[in-house]
Amino acid sequence: MDSHTYVYVQHAGMGSRSIYQLEDAEARIQSNVDAMFDVFEKYHDLLSPHLPSHTLDYLVSQKYLNHANGALVNGKIQLALSLIKKSLSRSKGKWFKFFYLKFFLKLPLKIIFGFPHE
Repeated sequence: MDSHTYVYVQHAGMGSRSIYQLEDAEARIQSNVDAMFDVFEKYHDLLSPHLPSHTLDYLVSQKYLNHANGALVNGKIQLALSLIKKSLSRSKGKWFKFFYLKFFLKLPLKIIFGFPHE
């Protein structure tokens, strides 16, 4: 790979950022999470011997947490709060404590000062 360079430019029109501007953002996020449930349901017999029993809850709570942070950074406070609640309900406080702490520290900064920016 020494002869190849990859430049990743983040911009407001990226799908990972623009989703939060859509009216149906939460429904789209939920559709993504539902697909995870479908895979684990359809391939349960194949996956269960190889994965810990909490894998689905872990992945779903992480997905909601990532989207909650994305929504927060993009100024969608209500969506962020809805998603963080879903994440917390799936994780039951077992995982991501540091990331939840970061979210709740950023929340008042975003509400009061508009920081962090996109």
